[in-house]
Amino acid sequence: MGATGGGYVLLHRAILDSSLWDARPEVLKLALTILLKANWKRGETMNGSGRVIVERGQLMTSLPALCRDSQIHSIQTIRSCLTRLKRVSFLSWESTARFRMITVTNYDRYQYSETAANRANNRPATGQQQASNSDRRREEGKKGRTNKRSSDFKLAPDPAAPTDWI
Repeated sequence: MGATGGGYVLLHRAILDSSLWDARPEVLKLALTILLKANWKRGETMNGSGRVIVERGQLMTSLPALCRDSQIHSIQTIRSCLTRLKRVSFLSWESTARFRMITVTNYDRYQYSETAANRANNRPATGQQQASNSDRRREEGKKGRTNKRSSDFKLAPDPAAPTDWI
């Protein structure tokens, strides 16, 4: 299996109570492969007939590619697993002569992370807040400063510090 560019997906513990967990191992393996390979954001790609938009939660693939990516070595097993995943409403698909567009049915519900969304939205505000706080500390430090030279300050030796650094 080739590199996918890093990243992660969320996997909720509720999967333990789902029909996916009770299915054959190949079904769960294919479901996880599709979840890991699906677009995490909207994109586009080229196929033989032009540009194709691939939405968040979709995967443009083929049966041989699913065999390779999931390491399930039978196209018939892939077909059976896809049918099972469609029956339990995990995914849907549209087939053309050139590719299969798979859509993970509730991708946003499975992959939404309020924490990640908040982290992205708060990043500029946090940076501004840190700058503001450090400016305030700097000003407070100037108020209580007296004119002492650095040679007036002596550091006591730390008894816990290692004495023999390599």
